[in-house]
Amino acid sequence: MSNASGNKNFPKEDPYEVLGVRLTDDAAAINKAYRKLALQLHPDKIQQLSTKEQEIAAERFQKIQTAKAFLTEPEYAETRERYDLQRASQLRREQVEAERTKSMSEKRKRMRDELAEQEKDARQRKVNRSSTTEHHSKEKVRDLQKEAEQLRQQFADKEAAKKVAEMKKASKEDRQIRLKWSRKKMKISPTEHSIAELMQQFGSVESVEFLGSKGNAALVTFTDSDSCRPCVDMYAESEEMRASYVGKQKEDDMEETASLPKEKVAKDWKIQRAAERERLLREMELEETTSKNSPKRARRKSPYVFPPPLPGDKNRPPWQVLQEQEALILKNYLSPEQIQKIQIKS
Repeated sequence: MSNASGNKNFPKEDPYEVLGVRLTDDAAAINKAYRKLALQLHPDKIQQLSTKEQEIAAERFQKIQTAKAFLTEPEYAETRERYDLQRASQLRREQVEAERTKSMSEKRKRMRDELAEQEKDARQRKVNRSSTTEHHSKEKVRDLQKEAEQLRQQFADKEAAKKVAEMKKASKEDRQIRLKWSRKKMKISPTEHSIAELMQQFGSVESVEFLGSKGNAALVTFTDSDSCRPCVDMYAESEEMRASYVGKQKEDDMEETASLPKEKVAKDWKIQRAAERERLLREMELEETTSKNSPKRARRKSPYVFPPPLPGDKNRPPWQVLQEQEALILKNYLSPEQIQKIQIKS
């Protein structure tokens, strides 16, 4: 007798059949049957058997232990009582059915068997219909999942293509610089070829494109973004040509400059002013040395006057006017107190 009732507390296999005992046997008979089987199935007794036979014997040994515990242990008393009642009822039904079958004519037996076969077929068809419906439902779910996956993939592809396009655009701007020059100070007007050769000192040049209609600006694209900074730094103080960043590098450079403290801006401005003074003094010394060593000749009158006339009026001296102009220039970078510290005290 198996666990036909589906009660989860009942054993899966009939413990009476597993031990080979009857429902009316007492605990002593059950223990005797268990010991007899345990001696045959104990692991020490089956070592000479094959691996497959040992596995079968070990499984059966586990079953007789479970059956013996269910039929003798006090903790299973209530469950065992309900199981015995159910087993006795089932055995009685089987006995009555057997007696009825014995007294039944051949025709009625055949009718009964046909009816049982029809009931079995009906149950099987119901199971098949349920399986078919479930199969169709699973196929529909799979189709919907596949369609959703395709839509997700299409959306992901579009987003990826969009990001790639943005990255290419940003990457190109990171490799570009903008050149601007003075046509008056440049002896020879540059061409795209000459600019490309000039920029080769900083790195490989991908392209050169003139900007605007004045012919004094060009967009240079390097193959490597690391070539941009040396170029910008090289022409930072040039009077003929200047180079500036493009795109994100330009924004980063502006942010870096804006983040500098005002004291550093003032210090850099002082250094630049001192360097400019030093350059002018050296030019003056060089001119004096050249004029002494060269033979006298008619000097061409220079359009420039040195030192240049200083701004001023009758009421204020020139240095005061210069300081006012200086304060106007530096007011966006320094506080009034810092400007006063770097100016000449009257």
